[in-house]
Amino acid sequence: DYNKEEFATETDAVDRYRILQHTIYLNNDSTPQEFWSYRSQTGGHAILYSLIQKVSPLKHSQNLQLFRIINSALTAFLFVLFIGWCYRNFGFKSSLVAFLLLLLSPWVNNFSHNLWWSFWSFYLPFVTMLLLLEKRHNNPHSVSEKKILGLLFIAVFVKCVFSGFEFITSTLLAIICPVVYYYLLEKRNFKQFFIFSVKAGICSV
Repeated sequence: DYNKEEFATETDAVDRYRILQHTIYLNNDSTPQEFWSYRSQTGGHAILYSLIQKVSPLKHSQNLQLFRIINSALTAFLFVLFIGWCYRNFGFKSSLVAFLLLLLSPWVNNFSHNLWWSFWSFYLPFVTMLLLLEKRHNNPHSVSEKKILGLLFIAVFVKCVFSGFEFITSTLLAIICPVVYYYLLEKRNFKQFFIFSVKAGICSV
């Protein structure tokens, strides 16, 4: 049984609960009566899992694997989109190098299926901005600035729903990388770059 008075620090209790949480779920045990809330997470991922749990005919152990597959598949999908961008813009060799680095990355392999982090959500705003600016570069009239900013807002919102404010600074800074790249590629002036960056920053925040 969980009792916070048994632990010397909050960290000890959190570590203990982290070990027990899968056991609690797999055995369908009752949840602890007391726990410390972690408030930088909004819990969107837990809401999704619970909805799947309610309609799924599978056992808890199978659902747990299903949740991990969903996270891994979403992470892989976003990286495939990124590798596709590398292929279209820099050719086969560059996209192959990107693929191998992602494939061999211990961070990607360790966290891609993690139910807590929803790893894919960290990259959603970056990939969204990257592909939208690519589309505008190839066909200036295919996507408006308002649409880019609107979809960016949605992407950041989804990230915050599924993984809260975890690594939010890195996520927001990554959005600017495609902006810098395409404004240099298109030889736009600094004023245009600055105004669009501010608009993107406001939408993201």
